[in-house]
Amino acid sequence: MPRNFIIGGGLSGLIAGYYLPEFTIISPDYGGMHGASFPLGPQFLYHTLESDAFLTGLDMPIFPRQVKVGYYFKNRFVEPNEHFLQMYSQKVRSGQQTLDAMSGMKTSFDILEVDWTHLIEVLRPKVNIISGEVDKVFPDTHRLRLVDGRAFVYDYLISTVPLPILQRILFKWFPLKYAGVLFELELDLWYYLQAKDFDYVYFPDPEVPYYRKTQVEDPFVVVESITTSPTVKEEKDRTIFLPKVNQYWLPYGKIISGSTLEFAQDLKEHEIYLLGRYGKWVPGYKLHDLVAEVQHWKKCGVGS
Repeated sequence: MPRNFIIGGGLSGLIAGYYLPEFTIISPDYGGMHGASFPLGPQFLYHTLESDAFLTGLDMPIFPRQVKVGYYFKNRFVEPNEHFLQMYSQKVRSGQQTLDAMSGMKTSFDILEVDWTHLIEVLRPKVNIISGEVDKVFPDTHRLRLVDGRAFVYDYLISTVPLPILQRILFKWFPLKYAGVLFELELDLWYYLQAKDFDYVYFPDPEVPYYRKTQVEDPFVVVESITTSPTVKEEKDRTIFLPKVNQYWLPYGKIISGSTLEFAQDLKEHEIYLLGRYGKWVPGYKLHDLVAEVQHWKKCGVGS
């Protein structure tokens, strides 16, 4: 009978299960958000020693390329500087977190192009999976119950599902606040032609309603804008700006800053650990960070 579990069969869960064979994944399916109408999963893998070792260990080909970043100000693309960064940070109201995340302000960086569908299929037979959906987790007694009634006792539990989903299945209440997030795909032709050569574009100009563009899949792009949340008046929420077509509300929301650290610390006291960008809900957390973290857990003998 397994004693260590991973909730979630997306890429985060599959990678964790690959490096930590003592853990069993619980998920109704595998692949996570890959292939969804709006793919919220990773777009690329940073070119690092850990990433190279990960793909090489799976006999996956390594295809390096450069991601292009544009900085758009006063109707033209410009070279970034400290003033630009300060303006952008003020616009998105993320303070020091934004300053730290963009401190390098590169116009390009090295990544590895990955066939995510192939990677998922390669990982699937290398992990242990129980087909099922978690209904409740009982932290005080280290038990979890599936929707079909099966129950397990856990020693260690890793959650890779988005934090608001985890919060809903926890029997014990932990404080966590969040609001809705709306994504809209497709833009008008003028904007697409302006930014089509860049993977990311940043907009610090206060007169421009959107603040970041992300290339998802040609010709689709995502543009994010600041709007007042209808449910949490003191916070700012993320939404796509233009146009009002192809809207997708996430099945979970944007977690309000400041509530995640306490949440994660409370969970650790019950041997529940968070993993992944949405599992941790850390915007700057990338897939190569996850690979490095799980490789470290393996060296430390987590779950052994």
